[in-house]
Amino acid sequence: DTAACVDTTFNLTVNDSDTGTNFVPSTLGQNPVTVAPAETVGVTLTVTGQAGAPNGATNDSSVATGADANHGAVTSNTVTTTINVGGQVDCSTFTTKQTCNAEPTCVWVNRNKVCVPN
Repeated sequence: DTAACVDTTFNLTVNDSDTGTNFVPSTLGQNPVTVAPAETVGVTLTVTGQAGAPNGATNDSSVATGADANHGAVTSNTVTTTINVGGQVDCSTFTTKQTCNAEPTCVWVNRNKVCVPN
């Protein structure tokens, strides 16, 4: 929000393209959100696939705010989630021993401080 505004509470709405068939309705980590003047607030969007959803199933998600007396309605960029069951895990994306070893197909190499395929 701009520095000229007072604290503003925004009610958020999640928009999903697929709820029920391959995905459950997406959830937000915080809703509503209150934004102080000149500040921003990050909110986590969680998208979850249904059990048995086929590989390649997609869900397009966005988050919107309603308009009020001082702010227009805004919709976020759309994010696409794709089901990839049994997909190849890229062990190099894990940067700590704890997160690396939590993935059964990866192992941490202390000497080089890297995560590699098991």
